[in-house]
Amino acid sequence: GPAFLELRTYRFRAHSMYDPDLYRQAAEVEAWKAIGPIHTFTARLKAEGKLTEEAFLALDAEANAEVARAKAFAEAGTWEPVDDLLSDVYTPAGAVAP
Repeated sequence: GPAFLELRTYRFRAHSMYDPDLYRQAAEVEAWKAIGPIHTFTARLKAEGKLTEEAFLALDAEANAEVARAKAFAEAGTWEPVDDLLSDVYTPAGAVAP
């Protein structure tokens, strides 16, 4: 049946590379990392004997490689033409979607 989920998340890094991230303490970030879902779930799987450290490291390396490929793809792409930046952002007043 219906359920309500409250999922609290936390951003570990600054907003951008130009953000010095001086508005929070390092201890706060580390405290959130300790209760992060990846760490707690993998710790539980390891404790239950369902995941070895080697398997975790292999999964982690695979995920990092995928992110690196996605980043390289994005950086190799072209910029959106300025004239197209507002395309499909607004619907004219009175327009009805199909």
